[in-house]
Amino acid sequence: MSTHITVVGTIATDPKAIRFANGGSKCTFRLAENERWFDVKTSTWKEGRTNWFTINATRSLGENSLRSFQKGQRVIVSGKLRIREWEKAENKGLTIEVDADSLGHDLRWGVSNFQRAIKSGGEMGCDYNSHHSQASWADSTAPATWQAGNHAGQTDPSAVLYGANPADDGPVVASAGDTKATGDALSVDTSATEADSGGDLTSAQ
Repeated sequence: MSTHITVVGTIATDPKAIRFANGGSKCTFRLAENERWFDVKTSTWKEGRTNWFTINATRSLGENSLRSFQKGQRVIVSGKLRIREWEKAENKGLTIEVDADSLGHDLRWGVSNFQRAIKSGGEMGCDYNSHHSQASWADSTAPATWQAGNHAGQTDPSAVLYGANPADDGPVVASAGDTKATGDALSVDTSATEADSGGDLTSAQ
């Protein structure tokens, strides 16, 4: 039985696409959820620990997310919770992931203009190739520090806890159902298998 959660937080890394060997793809980024409350005694906002999530979105949701979101924006994510073990060199830990079913901007902090995606043939959907070249799927190194919100320049707390940072979750340890362990979680993995991508992803080519 899967666990579904809803998370509201700040995008801490540039959303990027990962392509799989079977032609499928996903959009992924790191999300920071801050514990924040108002202190009536001091009339100021207080902040506690930050929870970190890796957000994954596939198919049209992933394509539209890559076109819609940027680092520093507040978003709402609803999806399936997954916990992955990883190890890299002498470090190991857990990565909390959410396979998104729905994504959207948090309108408490700004405005958003919805546009229906149109395929080249005039059908409703996402004509991804008309907006992104193949170069947009190339991997790039994400920043090692979180620049969003009021934490500019601060290192991701997960780097202290697990030896990771927002751009590097470490290698994922293959579970019983995995075909292979992948490399860095946010790098382009052209050897990823059909099982890794969900088996029925639509090619972004």
